[in-house]
Amino acid sequence: MGIPLIAGRTFADADQAGAPEVAVINEYLARQLFPDRSPLGERLSGGSATSGPTIVGVVKDSSQRSYELPPTAEVYIPYQQFIFATFMSTIVVRTEGEPTAFAPALRKQVWAVDANQPVVKVETMEAMIANSIWRPRFSAWIFGVLSGLSVILAAMGVYGVVAYTSALRAREIGIRVALGASTRNVLAVILRGAMIPLLYGIGLSVVAALLLSRLLTDLLYGISGSDPFSYFSAGILLLTIGTAASAHPAWRAATCDPLQTLRSE
Repeated sequence: MGIPLIAGRTFADADQAGAPEVAVINEYLARQLFPDRSPLGERLSGGSATSGPTIVGVVKDSSQRSYELPPTAEVYIPYQQFIFATFMSTIVVRTEGEPTAFAPALRKQVWAVDANQPVVKVETMEAMIANSIWRPRFSAWIFGVLSGLSVILAAMGVYGVVAYTSALRAREIGIRVALGASTRNVLAVILRGAMIPLLYGIGLSVVAALLLSRLLTDLLYGISGSDPFSYFSAGILLLTIGTAASAHPAWRAATCDPLQTLRSE
């Protein structure tokens, strides 16, 4: 299964039926039962032996029923020392290459031991994980589409507002150009007027996002709702979009003929 070993050992061929009972526990159970010492060599209560199986290893916590649930206590025991309910077992096989290509060979190996043994299904670990997270993945896809539409609408809105305000200031811009203002000066004036409200909007958006990020906690994995890099990159993206959307109307206003503009007014 690829669960990392933290301390001790995993099961060996010597851990057969009739041999001393052994067990491997996860980190969570090790912290709960042995918070101040190593669990290796300790015994768990229960089992067929009077004092229970001996702990020979500790492995990293792993998700069992759902990746959303917190870690719980887990005990791993050799199947040959605990053969009850083996008719409901799931056999996990690690392969090289495409796993589904080995499905017929795996079925033949099972039937070679017992021809009447049913093989309910053969499924890859990738498919199992995909089936378990399809809901949050679909939600993330929906949010991604909505976010993309929001970015497009934001760019169109910035472009429209800057183009409209530039048209309203056509006479002012014409007078500035007639009095000797350079194209760079006119561009700076128009872009400054567009960037200041955009910066205020980004600041308010960051505050609102921090307050509402707790509603999206269940959809986040491997990242917090207040990740600085995410907020910084989102702000840079919006500033880039705002600058690009403002550049064309600003350039058009800065390069227009001032005489024609003043005559039209």
